[in-house]
Amino acid sequence: MPTGPFHCHVRSTAVADGDFGVANPQPDVEQRRQQIVGHRWTWLRQSHSTVVVNVTWAGQHAGVEADGAITGVPFAPIAVTTADCSPVV
Repeated sequence: MPTGPFHCHVRSTAVADGDFGVANPQPDVEQRRQQIVGHRWTWLRQSHSTVVVNVTWAGQHAGVEADGAITGVPFAPIAVTTADCSPVV
């Protein structure tokens, strides 16, 4: 069982941050991501399934189809997109 301090920083974006949608990414989306968190992001083509990816380095699994992502790696941002569902962190 893991021991020691664990940290989770949650940041929500607002309309003023721009569109981070992955279906039709804008040319400057990576630049806007870096302004929020200055590391490579893991973002998913989210689907209701049993697939959960383990992120072992920043940006790993970016763009794969899965239902969730986990990490124990510091500074490895994981993006969660929601509409009518509450995100689980």
